Amino acid sequence: MSAQRDRLEQAGFRQRRGRVWSAEIDDYTVDVLLRPARQLVVCFDHAGIAENNPKRTRPGWGFRFVREHTDMAGIFVKPTRSHWFRPPGLHELCATLERTGFFRPYDGVMTYGGSMGGYAALAYADAFRADRVLSLNPQATLSAALVPWETRFPQGRAQEWDSFPQNAAQGCRTPARVVVAFDRRCAEDAAHVDLLDIPAMTELNIPFVGHGVPYHLRKMGLLERLFDDVAQDRFDIAQWRRLVRARRDLDDYKARIAAGPVRQQPLPKG
Repeated sequence: MSAQRDRLEQAGFRQRRGRVWSAEIDDYTVDVLLRPARQLVVCFDHAGIAENNPKRTRPGWGFRFVREHTDMAGIFVKPTRSHWFRPPGLHELCATLERTGFFRPYDGVMTYGGSMGGYAALAYADAFRADRVLSLNPQATLSAALVPWETRFPQGRAQEWDSFPQNAAQGCRTPARVVVAFDRRCAEDAAHVDLLDIPAMTELNIPFVGHGVPYHLRKMGLLERLFDDVAQDRFDIAQWRRLVRARRDLDDYKARIAAGPVRQQPLPKG
């Protein structure tokens, strides 16, 4: 542990409280939950967190779950605004951590996030030396040239998208297991997934939940289990296709069905 503390200090981190270390770079705060562990998870905030609570001292996406329900060490990347992790400082931090040897003690690294964070879990997988990825309803890119039909996220669309990676898949070439959970009935989300050319990717389609996969998984009591299955490399797609049928018992799902037939509208060609 003392070696890991030294490596964090070399990378510009300072101990904030107990096992939590923090560094501020560009428009990010990055927290590290440092404890003896063989596995490391890197969690990325979704856009709603940054918009509703831009404070740098807030807990990151997944922090309480990782601390209380796993024995993993954790990195929590918290943007101060919804910039889709485009400022380059995070790539520079990854390179610095690599130079210090921070990743060496871990047998495995997993990246994890939803929507904006799902994009980052893919786009930064190689940079964080991940061998497993769990990405929930991600975007492949918000480049106006590549996805002119995507109008849901104006703050992300306004970012610079000419630099690497233009498509999240470009940063996700080395993981052995990539699970992307989404609703193929949501035309925009399906189109993003279709743009992801990732060799190790497995698609978990959860129909009629829209752009709210984490919420619906939590309501089904399955979000923690999905995290664990990917983290422990025991994810089985056939089993999970059966498990997510539990959505049919949710009030939100029933309301969507009761509203009438859902047709997946084709998107205009870019």
